[in-house]
Amino acid sequence: KFLAQVLHPTPFTGLTLQPLGPQLAGYFGAPAGVGLLVGREEPNSPAAAAGLRAGDVLLRADSIEVKSTGGWVRLLHESRGRGIALEVLRDKQEQHIMLIPELKKHSKVEWPEIFEEQPELA
Repeated sequence: KFLAQVLHPTPFTGLTLQPLGPQLAGYFGAPAGVGLLVGREEPNSPAAAAGLRAGDVLLRADSIEVKSTGGWVRLLHESRGRGIALEVLRDKQEQHIMLIPELKKHSKVEWPEIFEEQPELA
């Protein structure tokens, strides 16, 4: 797979997040339409240092409801690496966690395979 560096770095958290559908929201006890599920956190990452773990549901960041991965990325850019106060649902109990993203690492974009096999233009 082809990887490319993003020109404008997104602060690194080490989180893999996915949107919550209605069934998952009900299972985890999250309000409908709010929250991102932590699929995993990278070892030795800011997320791991903050105590986040797979199965947590990120509800709010700096008191703003998190409803999409795009909204989360915007919030990360706006934070410019400062600490972000998170409200997380774990075992149907809300917890408050401070996450401090890292600015040194850069996010990577993985291009779909369709872009890898383009014919050369003559």
